[in-house]
Amino acid sequence: MNDSSLTRRRLLAGLGGLAAAGILPGMARAQSGGKIVAQTFPGVWEQAARAIVVPAYSKVAPGGATISPAVIVDALAKLAASKNAPPYDVIMIDEPGEIAARAQGLLAPLPVDKMPNLARLPKTLVGAGGYGAMAALQAFGIAYNPRTVKQAPTSWEDLWRPEYKGRVLISGPDTTIGMTWMVALAKMHGGDERNLEPAWKALEKLKPNIATIPPNPGAVGPLFQQGQADIAVGFLGVVEPLRARGVDIAIARPETGWGLVSNIAHLVAGSKLADLGAAYINTLLDAGVQAELAKPPYYSIPSNLDVPFNGTLANVAPNLPELLKSRDMDWAPIAAQRRELIDRFNREFRRG
Repeated sequence: MNDSSLTRRRLLAGLGGLAAAGILPGMARAQSGGKIVAQTFPGVWEQAARAIVVPAYSKVAPGGATISPAVIVDALAKLAASKNAPPYDVIMIDEPGEIAARAQGLLAPLPVDKMPNLARLPKTLVGAGGYGAMAALQAFGIAYNPRTVKQAPTSWEDLWRPEYKGRVLISGPDTTIGMTWMVALAKMHGGDERNLEPAWKALEKLKPNIATIPPNPGAVGPLFQQGQADIAVGFLGVVEPLRARGVDIAIARPETGWGLVSNIAHLVAGSKLADLGAAYINTLLDAGVQAELAKPPYYSIPSNLDVPFNGTLANVAPNLPELLKSRDMDWAPIAAQRRELIDRFNREFRRG
């Protein structure tokens, strides 16, 4: 048995012992017969939820959880269409999704006093009024094929190089990585969150280089495996597991720094299993769970202050407080125009 298996077994045993002792939320026992539905993102995030989070949660709530993968805009559309019978009990979204969902009354506050792991998060990572908690952060940079890209890229501008005609992958503003990158692109060309036109102009010039728009960020890896791309906007957690398996893919830190996106866990308004949903989110925030998720092959950046940054994550930042200094996005104007941005992107890049 390897060290990872031993660590996971100790983690699950520890959670089970806490539940039996009554230290973990009694709400899970109150609804012990229920099975929640937890939305997460497709790809490596779904794999991590099934392999790490659900087994740990099942020690607290034997009813377990069904994992339902969906990108944020699709998940929110389903919630908005079924307010009286929500399809999820827990949802994972980003900041603009959070702003839109709260405006529509789709979210419920967390029972903060019943979720002890919230105390181990920086206060800025717990939403005002108990609305949501940062379950993780994800770093992204320039994914590339080291066999065809001989010199590691250093700038986002490298995606516009003529030798990458028809070989570039980007994500649209329907994804957190695509929206965050678009704002970064605007800022590179004199714009900001309220003025994205410089980004649109840059993207228009990038059109000849674009191979395709992946259906979700997790699809970047398989497209590299299939030889359909040489350079891309990609997540560390998508690239590194493939690189470790010998796939021709690597990731470089842009000179402007790693991009960061948020994975914010929320209770869904109207859930009939809200107590169990809160116990699931409390499990997501557990130091042992997050330590497992930070390891290969997931590379999830922990939000719990008790989890150190080791290995590959130490190359992203020395620790969580230092990493959080680079979060400077103003999400309110993005949330206000996101639907319009998605529609324009689809017209000009997916159908154009």
